[in-house]
Amino acid sequence: MFNSGYSTEMYRIIENDFIDFMSYVPLEENNLKVYSPKLADIIMRCCSQIETFFKEWLMLPSLDHLKRIEIYRSKINIKKGPRLKIEDYEAFFEPRLRLSDHGLFVPTLNKSIYPFKEFSNNSKAPCWWTVNNNLKHHAYENRQEATLEIALYAIAALFFLNRSNSITTDKVESILELRGILIWGSLPPNIESLER
Repeated sequence: MFNSGYSTEMYRIIENDFIDFMSYVPLEENNLKVYSPKLADIIMRCCSQIETFFKEWLMLPSLDHLKRIEIYRSKINIKKGPRLKIEDYEAFFEPRLRLSDHGLFVPTLNKSIYPFKEFSNNSKAPCWWTVNNNLKHHAYENRQEATLEIALYAIAALFFLNRSNSITTDKVESILELRGILIWGSLPPNIESLER
């Protein structure tokens, strides 16, 4: 997936939709609670790509030596039985990459956001993932959860994963980054060089 350019192309499509939405509703503090079906769609597509990203990372041959990786790999693409959940990705990646420690600066809000900060709370799902699940299961009842703020966190998480991957980081030409809407700081260790 990474070498094919598929993940970066999907990111670009989602990012363009997010930027298009911001042309009508600017990314400002007083607009963060605005909700929309368009934002619900962006959140859900981001989450789908994030899940695919984590699954692809788990399958990297360079991680074959890591402890317990086969337990996680065995839950990928099974028809019945336990499947991977966001808590599984947190349990595997957070101790190794400390995703929760890394943020992105949003100049128009004058603050840094940490899209994976909930990973530091022992298997608590990120806010954007919880909203994604709420929308999947009860979209109409939970439509007001699909806010600009949640969409920002979801696309920031996807942007961050693309920037954290040695293959996709060189292929991503993020408009959010070029326009200074998201500014990334430190990145986690290279996933392909993990030693435990």
